[in-house]
Amino acid sequence: MADNIRLDGKVAIVTGGGRGLGRAMALALAEAGARVVAVDLVADNLARVEREAASLAGSDALTGVAADIRKAPDCRRAIDAAHARFGSLDILVNDAGLLPSYAYPGRFLEGAAPAKFWNLDDDVVQNVIDTNYVAHDRMTRYAVPHMIAKGWGRIVNVTTRLSTMNRSGGSPYGASKAALESLLGAYADETAHGGRIRVHIVDPGATRTRMRALAFPGEEPESVKPPEIVARAIVERLLGKAPTGDKFRVA
Repeated sequence: MADNIRLDGKVAIVTGGGRGLGRAMALALAEAGARVVAVDLVADNLARVEREAASLAGSDALTGVAADIRKAPDCRRAIDAAHARFGSLDILVNDAGLLPSYAYPGRFLEGAAPAKFWNLDDDVVQNVIDTNYVAHDRMTRYAVPHMIAKGWGRIVNVTTRLSTMNRSGGSPYGASKAALESLLGAYADETAHGGRIRVHIVDPGATRTRMRALAFPGEEPESVKPPEIVARAIVERLLGKAPTGDKFRVA
């Protein structure tokens, strides 16, 4: 982390904060001085991240909240936890997501069934949309009033490239990300407040996570970046001079 990137006094929520890019984001924010609420479906993941954050930034740096953000009460509980534990909410990172590998497990393994949209069960499609779109929308709607009241806020949403959205075998993942991007363009305009509240849309590119390893067994291309590098690039952008509604790709 660059020495001049500090978020002391800021409070952040990171969904999907128990592993992968979300975990890296939560730790990068804590390292930069923010107090972090990491939200994840798996409590064991959060216990590990709490220990890691404590070793980086002290015992009060991060608290974990086990929650299913597909459910409105759990989203409310995550927002409330930020205020109850740290007294504020300044930054929301919507990272939790279900990849195409959720809809089509083992799709690149020899003998795997063809990834065809008509083979998907209704609950699979609904879970992807609820996680990748509805939950992000809900968390953002619940968080923004607190940021408006303070006159400062940052919202970071993780997306993907256009070619991935349109890729065969990418339904309903690509559709969920396209819907999210369409929504956030309007959100950026409506929350502008002279640039004090910013909505960022981040395409991290290929990131070396456990979920990706399961989706692409044996893949080790140089373009697949460690999540820590991606997370630090995102955190450094939070305090930059980027325009409202900034969309950027982590190179």
